[in-house]
Amino acid sequence: MDDSDEVYLLLTQAYLTTEVELIDEPHIVVCRDTETGITMYSGPFRTGLEAMARAQRDQDSERAAGSSVLEFTIAPLFAD
Repeated sequence: MDDSDEVYLLLTQAYLTTEVELIDEPHIVVCRDTETGITMYSGPFRTGLEAMARAQRDQDSERAAGSSVLEFTIAPLFAD
């Protein structure tokens, strides 16, 4: 393992640790139309898991309707 691999692993670990700590915090669902670039938001949801479930449900509905232009992600909400 070279130095760049070690740096990558450390950064990945730091990122995942932060994400795990934030999963219980409020989140939103971000929906972006990949053709037009229009972005829409829904929420807030009480936790990241609730937001993830909603994003998956919305994505499944889009696919069932034969559409694949919408991209769904989630994002934590931070207090001021």
